[in-house]
Amino acid sequence: MPHIARMRTLNAAYEMLKADDPHTCVSKNYIRTLIKTGAIPVHQVGCKQLFDYDALLAYLENPTEPTAAQQYGVIRPVK
Repeated sequence: MPHIARMRTLNAAYEMLKADDPHTCVSKNYIRTLIKTGAIPVHQVGCKQLFDYDALLAYLENPTEPTAAQQYGVIRPVK
């Protein structure tokens, strides 16, 4: 049976995370930061941003260090 991705919005994913672990320290702002930095792939559907809830859990189990590619004091392209 194929795996069906559990695509969620930020609020829905946060509620699921709180239901799984009521004492979690992960906040909506942290998830929002992961989305903006590209740590979690996002799909834009109309005005909604959807991401795979399992990808969020996988990232939280094994977070990656930020890359040293970000340079301060250098003009970088706007995304």
